[in-house]
Order: sequence, then structure tokens, then C-alpha cells
Amino acid sequence: MGLFSFMNKREGGGEKLKRSEAGRLSGEINELRHSVDGLDARLQGAAEAMGGFAAALRRLDNHQRETSVQLDEIGELLRGDSSEADALIGALIDIAGHIENFYLFASEDVASPLFAQAEMMWGAARKSLKEAGLTVINGEGAPLDFRLHAPVRTGSDESLPDGYVLKALESGYIYGDKIIRRASVIVNKKDRREGVMT
Repeated sequence: MGLFSFMNKREGGGEKLKRSEAGRLSGEINELRHSVDGLDARLQGAAEAMGGFAAALRRLDNHQRETSVQLDEIGELLRGDSSEADALIGALIDIAGHIENFYLFASEDVASPLFAQAEMMWGAARKSLKEAGLTVINGEGAPLDFRLHAPVRTGSDESLPDGYVLKALESGYIYGDKIIRRASVIVNKKDRREGVMT
């Protein structure tokens, strides 16, 4: 092998080496491009998800504002700013009065199964009224308060001081801080005969 053929072989080997290195680098570049394209697709997906999330937050914010407005409207209605609310409260009190009268009638015979049923109904009605914001007034055993009680007659009980409520004949009701109806009560008077208040 002559010098000339050795040089040709060497130069040809260098070309092969360069082509092989260029092919490898080209493959790595293609892999990097593929990775960058994948990252671009992921970033675009993340941006779309963030846009969807932002839209969901705007919808939630709008829903909260609408709910707040609706709650304010309901609050105004329930505060008695409306004759419709007053009528509804009046109807609830009338219904409660009928249940209470049934309970008082049945309480004349506490051994009766009718009393157990009436007691359960009156307890459930009072609970429902309380949940609706109505407070029941009866005041039995408490001092007479003319803001809350309407004395109907007197009675006598030596265990209570004069001027205390012996029994509520009909409950009164408070809605919020507004007295809707005073309780009709029997008031203790030890030194006078039982009877009608004068």
C-alpha cells in the first residue's frame, strides 16, 4: 500500500467519521425538537386548562353575587318589609294557634294517647316556628311583662309571688325583634278573688 492510497483511505475514513457524527447530532437535534414540540403541546394544554379554570371562577363569582342578591331579597321579605311576609307570618301563627289549642285540650287528660300525639305535634310546631325565626312567648312562672303578656284574668297560687304568670291561655310570638302577638295569660293574685282582670 502506497502513501497515496493510505492518504486516500485516511481522508475517506475522516469523511465517514464526520458523516457518522453529523448523523448522530442530527438525530439528537430531532429528538430535542420532538421534546420541545411535546413541551409546547403541554404548555398549550396547561394554558387552555387555566383559561377554563378562570372561566369557572368567573361563573362561580357570578353565581355568588346572584345568590347574595336573592338572599338579600328573601331577608327583606322576612323582615316584614312586605305585606306578603306579614300575611305568611300571620297564617303560620294561626296554624300554630290551632295546634296549641288541640294540645291544651288534650292536656286535660295526660294519660290519654291523644295527649301524647298532641304534645308531639305542638313540640314539632314550636321547633318549626323557631327555625323560621318565630319565638314562642308563654311566660309561665315568669313576672308579668306587659310588652309580652296580655293579662286576661287572675288566679291564685301561693307558691308564686303576685304579678307572676300562672298559665298562658294562648302563646304570643316574636319575629326578630318585633312582637307579633302578646301571650294571653292568667296572672297570680294571692290577695284577690280569682276572676276577670279589671
